[in-house]
Amino acid sequence: MKKEQGIRNQKLTFQSNLNQIQKVKVIIYSQFFLRNLQLFLGNIILLFQKLSLLQNYSTLIMRWRKMQSDELLVISSRVIFIFNIHLQINGRITVYYGA
Repeated sequence: MKKEQGIRNQKLTFQSNLNQIQKVKVIIYSQFFLRNLQLFLGNIILLFQKLSLLQNYSTLIMRWRKMQSDELLVISSRVIFIFNIHLQINGRITVYYGA
């Protein structure tokens, strides 16, 4: 029970290694969990495409890095982004990122 509550309260946090000029809050509703991580990441990339954050989104190189079991390193030709991924049980995911 405690573990479920902890997961429910966690959020997906986006951080960049650039100075955060502005912060945008995006709420995504998703039923995908870790076993569907690739599909979930595909949705994240589509979100970036729609928001025009990544011009070269098709050349993204993604790899899953087991640091704290919830970090993903996404490398593009322009910038390196680190995602801290926490999936909530109810499927609501909050994404914070700097652009």
